Amino acid sequence: MFEFSEGRPSFVGPRSQLDAQIGIDLAKGIALSLQAQNLIPEDSATTEYSAAGPIALNSYALSERRFSIGVRAKF
Repeated sequence: MFEFSEGRPSFVGPRSQLDAQIGIDLAKGIALSLQAQNLIPEDSATTEYSAAGPIALNSYALSERRFSIGVRAKF
């Protein structure tokens, strides 16, 4: 039997996420940044269970990796 509280599972499993960012000043007032989010997507999966515990998996959501590049300029 699944048990929900206001439409939500009774238990959400632990998750972790590894992110990284690096930046460099290219010239006076100009900076470049590189970002990577969720480098280990398997560890960042969200799992939801009913009150029966880990044997009663309700959902499993795997997030993807994301990369971005940014440029900042001050005048």
